Amino acid sequence: MSLQFQNPWLLYWIWIVPALTTVWIMQKRRALKALAAFVSPVMQPRLLPASGARRHYVQTILAGLGALLLLIAAAGPQWGEREETVIQQSRDLVIAIDVSLSMLANDIHPSRLQRAKADALDLIDGLKGDRAALLAFRAKPVLVCPLTTDYAFLRGALAGIDPGSAPRGETDIGAAITRALDAFSGTEASHKAMILISDGEDLSGLAIEMAETAGKRGIPIYTVGLGSRSGSTIPDPQQPGSVLQHEGAPVITKLDHESLLTIAQKSGGSYIPIETAGTTQVTLGNIYSDHLRNVSRRELAETRKRRAVERFQWFLLPAILLLAGAAALSRGRVASVSTTTRQRVAIATLLFLPLIASAETNAPSASTSTSTNAPGTQTNALALNLPEVTGHAAAREAQRRHRQGDYAAAAALYQRAQDGSVRDAERTYRYNQAVALAAAGQYRDAAELFRSLSLQGRRGDLNATPALGAMLYQMAEKTEATTVEGATTKVDALRQAGEAFKEALRTEPDADARHNLALTLKQIPAAEEAAKGLRLATQYGQTPAPALTDQMLKTQREIAVAILATATNPLPARIAGFEALAQLQKDNADRWIPLKQKLTEALAQQQQQTDPKRLESLYSRMQVSEANMQDSTRQLRDIQDDAYRAAKLAEQGAYQLWKDVASHEMLLGEGMIQQTQAIEQVAGRMVPDPTLPPSELQTESAELTELFRTRFEAAVPPEGTVQPTAETNDQETAQAPEGITPEVRQQILTLATEAAKQQREAATFIQTGADAQASQQSAYEKLETIASLLPKQKQNPQEQPQEQPKEQPQEQPQPQEQEQPKEQPKEQQQQPEQQDKPEKADDIQKLLKRALEREREFEEEKRNRQQRIPLPPSARDW
Repeated sequence: MSLQFQNPWLLYWIWIVPALTTVWIMQKRRALKALAAFVSPVMQPRLLPASGARRHYVQTILAGLGALLLLIAAAGPQWGEREETVIQQSRDLVIAIDVSLSMLANDIHPSRLQRAKADALDLIDGLKGDRAALLAFRAKPVLVCPLTTDYAFLRGALAGIDPGSAPRGETDIGAAITRALDAFSGTEASHKAMILISDGEDLSGLAIEMAETAGKRGIPIYTVGLGSRSGSTIPDPQQPGSVLQHEGAPVITKLDHESLLTIAQKSGGSYIPIETAGTTQVTLGNIYSDHLRNVSRRELAETRKRRAVERFQWFLLPAILLLAGAAALSRGRVASVSTTTRQRVAIATLLFLPLIASAETNAPSASTSTSTNAPGTQTNALALNLPEVTGHAAAREAQRRHRQGDYAAAAALYQRAQDGSVRDAERTYRYNQAVALAAAGQYRDAAELFRSLSLQGRRGDLNATPALGAMLYQMAEKTEATTVEGATTKVDALRQAGEAFKEALRTEPDADARHNLALTLKQIPAAEEAAKGLRLATQYGQTPAPALTDQMLKTQREIAVAILATATNPLPARIAGFEALAQLQKDNADRWIPLKQKLTEALAQQQQQTDPKRLESLYSRMQVSEANMQDSTRQLRDIQDDAYRAAKLAEQGAYQLWKDVASHEMLLGEGMIQQTQAIEQVAGRMVPDPTLPPSELQTESAELTELFRTRFEAAVPPEGTVQPTAETNDQETAQAPEGITPEVRQQILTLATEAAKQQREAATFIQTGADAQASQQSAYEKLETIASLLPKQKQNPQEQPQEQPKEQPQEQPQPQEQEQPKEQPKEQQQQPEQQDKPEKADDIQKLLKRALEREREFEEEKRNRQQRIPLPPSARDW
């Protein structure tokens, strides 16, 4: 048991109490000595009250001890711990600020925009756990800060907005509302709201339509109007001291009261005008308190925390008693107050103080409002043959129906019984209603009732949490997990059941709670794997292994390139970009599940023809590459610098696997791409990759050409494929293209041999410093000839590779120099760990450091670029 203080700085003042006590006693002694100099010892007992000096000393000691204990109580002593349930709640709020030139008008001091920023700061100070995002809009909206609880970062982003924060042009409030709706996460709308700060001049005319859309989604828009209705000129930011003009006349901007009012009404919000410079009493902090408090909060997380127990009562009560005793010994009080009166005062004090001391520990928590409208019980009363009864009569009838097995009618009657009932009876009826719904097989509706009961319960109430877990478990058991949607629903129900059983175990630890929790947690991993397997089987079931491997390699290359590009983005976009890339990396790693199954089936058919060592190497590379993808996912989520290294290692492993399973058409296409890159690097038109020099790139291209020749020779028989071939179990023969004559086959093999030879020669020339461009170009022309001789295959629509959407971070610069990254592993390097070079990590660190240094320059450049966008002559840029 450790002793600690909530306000330990108060203990530094403890020395004052004994010091003052000592000074007071010494002062009394001086007074007695001075009195002895004027009054003889014989006369002092006659002139002074009896025991006056002794009473004074006792009073001083009592007051000193009382003050000492009072100071210790104020310091907040704590020892011991207790466990408490902490529920984190939050609203989501998007603050959209108009940064058009009309917001520079100074009819509100110092300007409309500065007033909006000042009030937004006041709003941020009152959030207290709510998430907020910042949106600046002009011709187009820009999300300056995503939803966050980092208010320091939000304030910094707010301080930096100005007319250059968004692209210039005619103000489009409708686009700002659309972007704000997209900024909200999730589908629930009960905890979301938007504050729109503008002068209301919507030059696009789409704001009303988008406000209706927000209203349909249940997201209210609270509009704040800045400006005067009489109008004001706009200072010209390009020419200080002058006003903005359009077609030779000064531009007058007015507060569009009607537009902002209509936007608020259509969305279900409120309109707050701030029309003059004198309305300083209206702030966004007040608006937040008066209006947005009506928006309900959602529960983000529920945690159990151990907190120190407050023990100030143990010091406060003795302190007050000592001070009261000292006050009772004041001069003249003992003699004038009767003993009975003093006893009554003491008894009243002793009875009152424990109530004060225990007020902190026994204070009731705030209760939540209860809703008697439960789902699943709005059944037609005539269809259920329900009598017109309420209250206790309805409850008695519900019990009778429940005993008869008419559970649906019992649930409806229990709901009627809740009308007008006191809290305890109403809670009992709701519990019985949930039991009746469960007996009727309506587990989802019963779970909703048990969930509300568990959240609104108080000490002494019947615990509904175990019943909630049981209903969710039953719902999961009854869910058909044969489809992706059903399997996902089952996983969600099992997870919620596990959380309910955890809470039940914390509240009432017993054997049943432990058994239920263990049984539920045991089934969750299998359900998750089954759901993922169904989803991936549906997504990639008709995709052959080579095509699936090709998709994985392309996606992994895009991820590696996008990581470097995202590192140059400003901080908010960089965080969102890395989170998007982490999800993309996770989805790409999931491709290993169907790919392993397909490769295992293909190798099982060719088991007698496959080298066991080659199989072992293949499985090893798959495991290493999958692990690297998982490491990359974790590092991307943590915004770590090593994410690029893990992504490149995963790419190299996927590339080696791709070479093992790729068809000859895929090998030819990849070889031509690498040959083009080698030509461009030698010619000086492309910067060489330090991890893969041009000579190694040229060697890799030659190896692809040789591998193409081997696969092509095995896929196309010597007699050609002019006539359709019979179906066989051999995968390569079954996919052989039709229409190749023996002569064309021999010509392709000869060209491939010559091209590979010239590529090897070019690699040697590059290493020795000789001119390799002639050999490179001749080899590339031969590869082009081979591509023209190969007939184009007509793929079955079911065998078409499924192109996956590639999620890219917003405002991310895209590389345009090449379609494929230059770095490729050498064939003789089988393990990705052996391909890493020491200088690679240093290069990445330097690159990311330079990206951080360029962040401010990038932001400034983006602002300047937005200002340079040309506008039509008739455009109204204010």
